[in-house]
Amino acid sequence: MIVIVFAWIILILIGIKPAEECFNVGFGRTNSMALRGICSIEIMLGHIGLATGSVILYPNRKAGVLVVGIFFALSGYGLMYSVSNKPHYLSNFFRKRILINLLLPAYIVFIAGEITRSILGEEGTELANVAEIIPFFRETNWYVWEIAGLYICFFICAMIDKSLIKSHYYLGIGTLIFVCIAFGMGIDNPWYGSTFCFWVGILYYIKKEVFIKWFVSNHFLLKMFACGALLLMAIVCFFLYGGIVGNLIARNVASVVFVILVLMCLHRYSIGNAVSGWLGKYSYEIYLIHPLLIKIMRPWIRNDVIYAWAVIASTVLISFVYGEVLRKIMKYGDRLWICKTN
Repeated sequence: MIVIVFAWIILILIGIKPAEECFNVGFGRTNSMALRGICSIEIMLGHIGLATGSVILYPNRKAGVLVVGIFFALSGYGLMYSVSNKPHYLSNFFRKRILINLLLPAYIVFIAGEITRSILGEEGTELANVAEIIPFFRETNWYVWEIAGLYICFFICAMIDKSLIKSHYYLGIGTLIFVCIAFGMGIDNPWYGSTFCFWVGILYYIKKEVFIKWFVSNHFLLKMFACGALLLMAIVCFFLYGGIVGNLIARNVASVVFVILVLMCLHRYSIGNAVSGWLGKYSYEIYLIHPLLIKIMRPWIRNDVIYAWAVIASTVLISFVYGEVLRKIMKYGDRLWICKTN
């Protein structure tokens, strides 16, 4: 387990260099792909830690809310970049971005999971489930549904004001309302622990110069220290208190401050290497596939270390194959759609 964590740390450290090229500052393409790859592995390690109870992986388990916040921020930033630089991006937004790119891959993994677990004789699995929405919703990771909802809210705001210079405030207010309602209804805390980071990613794109002025230009180390201290205080509050202080406020403060800290670092240092960039290309597939393999493989492999390596290796391999097949199918589907609409 120590070797696994060490390998993950090396994945982060290799390729770090001063951020001299302006196009890769902050959430530039190279940084974004590397972040996705690094964070997808961290999420997987956290879930392996839950399955094994490994003390070594305990920090990875607890860092999940912060890392998911990075994914939310990257999604918000990516949407803003696409809307601003691609003239017809909002055309077929629901079909391409939500149904095909987001929900279809998740549904295929759900079908594969139901079939596999049914063959293995797992109790409560039926092939009839693949045609019903409730089992699909229940078995699919909450992140998929929350990001789908945020995409819809983003689309509505972008239709009001494409640049989101003003309408992004509606999204921020809507996020606050959702977080409070989710907490009040007693929904599991991952649903509302890092949601604000999606809005932070959008805000960072719109107000990038303001961000640089406030957090990067002057007294950088002092500001890093202040943000780090605030992050530590939020984490301590999360561990010491529950309810409104711990789950509602501390979680969201910690995830937002963590995104700010990462962005501050990425304005001074560029990250990324061949491995993290390659993993980033298949980060969504890794996110979808590893929970299924964690469930399926645990009864067959009792040794924690062998089990951890088996899950990691099989997840990366299957995600690569699945991702490549999906991309070819989607590319072919886009051609058919263009021919049909023309």
